[in-house]
Amino acid sequence: MKSQGIIAIIVALIGFLTFTLLLLAEKIGTPGYLFLLSLLSLVCVVVPVLGRLKEFDVKNLKLTLEKIEQAKGEIYAKEESLKEISYILSELIAANSTLTGMWGDENSSKYSKALVKNKIKKLCLKLGIPKEKIDDLFKYERALKELQQYKGEERKKKWQEFIELLRVGADENT
Repeated sequence: MKSQGIIAIIVALIGFLTFTLLLLAEKIGTPGYLFLLSLLSLVCVVVPVLGRLKEFDVKNLKLTLEKIEQAKGEIYAKEESLKEISYILSELIAANSTLTGMWGDENSSKYSKALVKNKIKKLCLKLGIPKEKIDDLFKYERALKELQQYKGEERKKKWQEFIELLRVGADENT
């Protein structure tokens, strides 16, 4: 701490002499001289207390830079959690939208599904979710669409596969 004080005094003396000589040699004007002296004063005050600037104590309220960095880490962890929660919400919406509009006509079903699908994709892209995971969101819709192509016994078999896909999705713990 003493060495920083000595350094501040030496810098102040050198700066004062240099700026005064520049003023006397008419290399700088009075406003420039006053500005440089003000800047020099500020530097000389800051140098000795530089170590103490890492911590502020205002009536027993301490805020350290280390704690700020720790808080940043916690915020990042919460952001990742929020992304995962948003993804799960998107999965729920995607599964739900597969069955939405089934009571309306063909156009209402088609457009309501397309609208919801576009919104889900937009949300996922905003959250930075990889394209593969976004495509996986619509596995129920793809399976149902595929199911509609079959007739008779083959359709019953595909319907069981669809039910199994739903069951596996319902049994997921994560």
